[in-house]
Amino acid sequence: MSRKFQSRGPIVVAAVLGLILAACNGAGATSINYADDGGSLAYWGPSSYNNQTYGEIFSAPQSFLDDYTFTVSSTTPFSFVSQVYAWNGTSVTGSALYTSAILQTTTNMLAYTFNADVSLTAGNSYIAFLTNQPNGVGLGGSGYGFMETSSTIAAPGGGWDRVGGNPATASAWYGNPYNNNVDFHADFSTGAPAPEPSSLAILGIPLIGVWAARRRG
Repeated sequence: MSRKFQSRGPIVVAAVLGLILAACNGAGATSINYADDGGSLAYWGPSSYNNQTYGEIFSAPQSFLDDYTFTVSSTTPFSFVSQVYAWNGTSVTGSALYTSAILQTTTNMLAYTFNADVSLTAGNSYIAFLTNQPNGVGLGGSGYGFMETSSTIAAPGGGWDRVGGNPATASAWYGNPYNNNVDFHADFSTGAPAPEPSSLAILGIPLIGVWAARRRG
């Protein structure tokens, strides 16, 4: 009996440690992925009077938005930022939950990923967007922007939307006439940080101790 346990002890310890690692490294993470299928939306940016802002409405599947990605280009480079707000069904509400650094479009389609790291309420609606006029402050430049799209039918309460002027104060956005989404990828989690390697080692010490004691027995 003792020899049988000795031969399997290391396997048991390794298996349990593996389960601990799996449970502590982003278990339950969820993504939204509306992949580009060759279409694009136009126009947004400084030369578009009615559409300085384009974005995607989504329902948060979990309580933490880790990151999200849009793919855009423009006729000439211009400055923009990305923001995330809560969404009340027709417009943004409250203050910005996230505002990126100022970036530049390019004349080639380019994917921009934003490491938002913001807490959300699972099940509530939000909008992530790109704008040339954050909080009513024009970033200048000229030209029009384009955003890749997905023909995926928008989830209930979701889809792309656009607005002119200050996106933070517009009473109503224009809506989604095509009932689809932009090319949008977002990663969500519970927001619980993964333990440090030293913490994982501490968790495994009692298991190794038990195995060693049984070996001596």
